[in-house]
Amino acid sequence: MLFADYDGVGLHNYMRLLDQYGTQCSFWLMPGWRELLTRFGNQTIWQDNHQRFVAAADQLTKSGAPDEVLELFR
Repeated sequence: MLFADYDGVGLHNYMRLLDQYGTQCSFWLMPGWRELLTRFGNQTIWQDNHQRFVAAADQLTKSGAPDEVLELFR
């Protein structure tokens, strides 16, 4: 079980697990994640990982990521 961060590194880890295990793998979003990211998110980490986030989001969108993960991308 992996509780990945919601940044580019965490999404790449999820992408690799999804490629390996398919539907046996799920991405957990904590309750209230939007508000928590707004309050506690780190702008520096976001900027440092933005390219990885975009690459993972693109790949996961193409491979049919679950709706809740797509919502995180938006």
